[in-house]
Amino acid sequence: MSHQSGIRPSPELIQTFSKAGQSTRAIQVIISDETLVANETINTSSNFENDFSTFQSWLTPTAPCFVLYRMDTLTKTGDYDWLILQYVPDNAKVRDKMLYAASRATLTKELGDAKFVDSLYGTTPAEFTLDGYRKHVAAKNAEAPRTEREMEMARVKLAESGEMGSSVRKTLVASGVSFSWSADASKRLQEFKSKGINLLQLKIDEESIETDRADISSPSDISANVSTTSPRFVLYRYKNPGDSSDATIFVYVCPGASKVKERMLYSSTRGNVIQVIEESLGALGKKVEIDDPSEIQPEWLEDFLFPKVETSTTSKSFAKPKGPGGARGATRLTKVGV
Repeated sequence: MSHQSGIRPSPELIQTFSKAGQSTRAIQVIISDETLVANETINTSSNFENDFSTFQSWLTPTAPCFVLYRMDTLTKTGDYDWLILQYVPDNAKVRDKMLYAASRATLTKELGDAKFVDSLYGTTPAEFTLDGYRKHVAAKNAEAPRTEREMEMARVKLAESGEMGSSVRKTLVASGVSFSWSADASKRLQEFKSKGINLLQLKIDEESIETDRADISSPSDISANVSTTSPRFVLYRYKNPGDSSDATIFVYVCPGASKVKERMLYSSTRGNVIQVIEESLGALGKKVEIDDPSEIQPEWLEDFLFPKVETSTTSKSFAKPKGPGGARGATRLTKVGV
């Protein structure tokens, strides 16, 4: 999965950090309205070690944050060295855990990677005491060297490993984020399996997979009922108009107008949704991603699910299924990996 969120530091945060000097000890950074912003600052009162406890009030039981902590040492260019502390409590919402994990690299890059000499990830305030930091340094010095990319992957995996809730009906254990399926969504999946319906549209609501729509629909009716502002998972059984055969397709619809937070959440959950579906229905032969619901048309489904056999002896390059109006090449099709 991708680990870049698209969330960037605000101009005010960049300015606050660039002007932070000897009088500033720590800056709390939070994500607000899909932007990294400076929420609070703490002034220097003593030295690096004695001031380490001053930001503990920022570490609440449910809200993640970054703490930019100024050290007393200087870089070769005369700037102060900084630590980036990433606090992600276990009781934080899964979507927040993912956002903070995916935004850290962008935060340090835009503020200046060279200014950050170390980073610390933790889930409890105790890990961000001076003693906790010393243990981190000791462990870091003892372990084999790792690249920044390896450390970033480890941080993301930690963010993904929390519990997903207590009302879980169906636990998903594959890679990515796993959510419970509501009773109705589970029931509708079984109804789809027994061919009582041919369309099952799913959404994520409060860290649960919920039914968005479930009925018998003609191919021409699907696109008009899929959100153009929020991602959706669409499971559809298409009947070949040429014979009695049918085929099932899974479509991950991710509109360009959807929020960054939603795109990350759905993308991270997609693999586990597919796993549950395939455990019930068997392997899905066709799994695609599109960014415009209007692409789901009868011609598109037929070309994609039941491609006509090429009779020409002339070799042709791969052509994407036709989009709306018969146009080719406009549709972005990505096979979903699980």
